[in-house]
Amino acid sequence: MSSSKMTIGNNLLRRLKSLGIDIIFGVPGDYNLPFLDQIEDFGGIQWGNNCNELNASYTADGYARIRGIGALVTTFGVGELSAINGIAGSYAEMVSVVHIVGTPPTTSQISGAILHHTLGNGDFQVFANMYKEVTIAQANLTKENAVEEIDRVLTQCLLKGRPVYIGLAVDLSGYEVNLDSSSIKPLNLSLVRNPKNEHQAALENVLDLVKKAERMIVIVDACAVRHDIMNKVLKFIEHTQLPVYVTHMAKGGIDEDHPQFRGVFAGNCSTEQVQEEVSDADLIL
Repeated sequence: MSSSKMTIGNNLLRRLKSLGIDIIFGVPGDYNLPFLDQIEDFGGIQWGNNCNELNASYTADGYARIRGIGALVTTFGVGELSAINGIAGSYAEMVSVVHIVGTPPTTSQISGAILHHTLGNGDFQVFANMYKEVTIAQANLTKENAVEEIDRVLTQCLLKGRPVYIGLAVDLSGYEVNLDSSSIKPLNLSLVRNPKNEHQAALENVLDLVKKAERMIVIVDACAVRHDIMNKVLKFIEHTQLPVYVTHMAKGGIDEDHPQFRGVFAGNCSTEQVQEEVSDADLIL
């Protein structure tokens, strides 16, 4: 028999597990301890304890590059600031990382209390505002919005291929919300379809260029890797037998022993042979 109640913390963990996450990295801190207890008790997800928050952010980044999405937990202020450089790197390189930050009690935030890990000015959003520059979506969970905001932010994380920020107050991870586990639907990760007429026009234009080309090549960049379409890319180049190059951020996306692999293209920093071949192409896909 399904339950009609679920804690905010367990709902977040359930969503992360459904996306394939089985390890959450991070560092304990007084504002995230109740959530860490929930991780320890949650079946199917391990706690990957790190020496410091910067290490945790890089570990989550590496995990996400292999698994598609990663997650870390830090505490408010000092913890999240220690991790921000790694999160900024994930943003720059289009890696889906979920950063969960344990924040002070909701009552303390509302009253503007002077607490440790703060700047002593009653502003509890100052660090979250910093993260707006290096995350694609942010959420400060409340009793009322937690269920919807968790789904919104995680959806953006995967669709946009960028890190996201979730603030989880220390007194909310164990708060029960009305949520029937049997009625929970998977996240809607379908892409918005292109307008039919514009899509067809673009295809016709590309095909027209392909028919006229005599020296056509393919350059694969990081977006193909991050959005998990490399199987389609490989099928395409093997069907067309076109020479293929990768950008430096997509290095490793194509096996360098592949018979059609020609090298890494990085503009003027490429090898002389790669520069000449790319320059001689009359169509680059």
